[in-house]
Amino acid sequence: MVAFVRLLPEMSPATYRALTEVPGSGTAGPDTARIAVCAGCHGTDGRGRGQPDMPVLGGQSPAYLRAALQAYATGKRQSAVMANAAATLTPGEMTRLARHFAAMPGLGTTTASGSVNAARIVREGLPAKQLPACASCHAPGKPYPVLAGQSATYIAQRLRNWRGDETVVDARKSQATMPVIARRIPEDMIDPIAAYLAGK
Repeated sequence: MVAFVRLLPEMSPATYRALTEVPGSGTAGPDTARIAVCAGCHGTDGRGRGQPDMPVLGGQSPAYLRAALQAYATGKRQSAVMANAAATLTPGEMTRLARHFAAMPGLGTTTASGSVNAARIVREGLPAKQLPACASCHAPGKPYPVLAGQSATYIAQRLRNWRGDETVVDARKSQATMPVIARRIPEDMIDPIAAYLAGK
């Protein structure tokens, strides 16, 4: 995998397809091959194969997954692996893949009691810090990704990535919604919030 990622910046779409596509067999069509490629990381059930750094796709909204693929393809969202994977997809393939993985069960409920402070932030936010409740945007039926049941490691990594380098002043960091929100979360609450959302 490391060697593959190192080659990505110089890899053409044709080379990427040749290295990643799984040949179809029998009546398997191109979508079957595309799904197999995605399942290599995200699992055939959309649950990330139990890997802590792989997001669970099952249960997300098709619109969110479609928008994420488009953002990776255009460079609005950063990931060396996903940018190359998404760049080879047609708009129709993006739509069909989003629908396929969204239709799988996987996310939607938080069952563990977890930290009381984490639960409060998820449900109510921290008004004194202008931190909105996570659940105000991240819940089933909302246009943003569902977080309940997601991998705790994945959530914590994403939040820390959005916070950015602690030595850089906020004015020089991204002012997009999630980076600003992530910087308002107390550092010592990132792991408890991630664990609470994961249901641990």
